[in-house]
Amino acid sequence: MLLQEVMIEKTRELCYKDERLVAALMYGSFALGQGDRFSDIEFYLFFEDEASEGLEEEAWVAQITPLALYYVNEFGNGTAIFENLVRGEFHFQAASNVGLVDAWESAWFHSLGSAVPVDKNGQLSGRVGRPATMRSRLRRRSGAHCGSSGWTPMRAIPAIFREFSTGEGPRNIHF
Repeated sequence: MLLQEVMIEKTRELCYKDERLVAALMYGSFALGQGDRFSDIEFYLFFEDEASEGLEEEAWVAQITPLALYYVNEFGNGTAIFENLVRGEFHFQAASNVGLVDAWESAWFHSLGSAVPVDKNGQLSGRVGRPATMRSRLRRRSGAHCGSSGWTPMRAIPAIFREFSTGEGPRNIHF
């Protein structure tokens, strides 16, 4: 088992135990099922609105594994370098901001379970589980639909080739 996988499981446990936390969303290579020993871990953590103010972010992240360095990056996100040299990025948000994921038009996750380790009120799973706008556009063009296995980019390839063959090019396709 990779160090990151142990840390992801520890983060999941902390999320379940923290009564202030409403939902967590993991993104990046591990959420896509592509993480390796060089990958970082990345989470959006949604806390009850009242609890999100004054939350000691560094102390919360330090519960995962000992920190070597913690700082807020140029985008305002908590960034950790753990003593085991794994990097982590943590977005601390109020639960009322869970709708921010609706704007992720090109987001795709390996599975809902891998992307949403904790969802105590069901609001995040409902949003992440919805097909994004890009996926809906490509499904309409290709005739692909979301079955029990979910949408896959391979189903959109015929639509992409049609656009190239007609000279229209890759209009409105963002990866």
